[in-house]
Amino acid sequence: MTPTRPRLLVLIGVLAAAVTWALLIAVYASLPPLTWTLVPALLIAAGAEAWTGRDLRARIQGRIPARPVPALFVARMVALAKASSQTAALLAGVSAGFMIYLSGMLGAPTPRSDLVDASLSFAASLVLLMAALFLEWCCRVPRDPRQDRDDPPPPRPSPFDHLSVPSLGSSVPRFPGSPVPRFPGSPVPRFPGSPARRRRSGLCPPAPPLAPTRFVDCAAAS
Repeated sequence: MTPTRPRLLVLIGVLAAAVTWALLIAVYASLPPLTWTLVPALLIAAGAEAWTGRDLRARIQGRIPARPVPALFVARMVALAKASSQTAALLAGVSAGFMIYLSGMLGAPTPRSDLVDASLSFAASLVLLMAALFLEWCCRVPRDPRQDRDDPPPPRPSPFDHLSVPSLGSSVPRFPGSPVPRFPGSPVPRFPGSPARRRRSGLCPPAPPLAPTRFVDCAAAS
């Protein structure tokens, strides 16, 4: 889930205020007086969400010796926080619409009482909005402090790390058909097989050429 954007909440509040103000122009005279019963409900919900966010944040950071928080429970709290913040923005917009409309009717007792109730509802809606945003912030996983460092990334493993490099004087692995590597001071490796076979496979240098054979005519010699 993406974090709640403040501009979305502002847009909801502005639209709700504009629609409420437009409707009150036509129907305010037929509405009953406003009551303050919504204010305690909003404050109780705000307190519950703030306490839940504080406890959840402590459990995520490991400051409370309790079992880890299930991921499904955190997702539900994020959904609750999003719904609460949008509802609070809507109620704040409605209350603001009442306040804008009733601000020019303070001479009458009923509109003045409705303005007080609308102002209290607006303040309680803002408190619920802040508590919902706090709960959503508490559901975030804290960043690893090692990610903020500018340390260079670790070297990538080489695909040839499993191959060992032979040291001087040690036996050298050899593949068929490849010349035998020689190091200064190292003994000549011995391989089984006849000298002719080793010469054909390149394991030993070729033999020096033989001197031409001279034949003696026995009849002439006698």
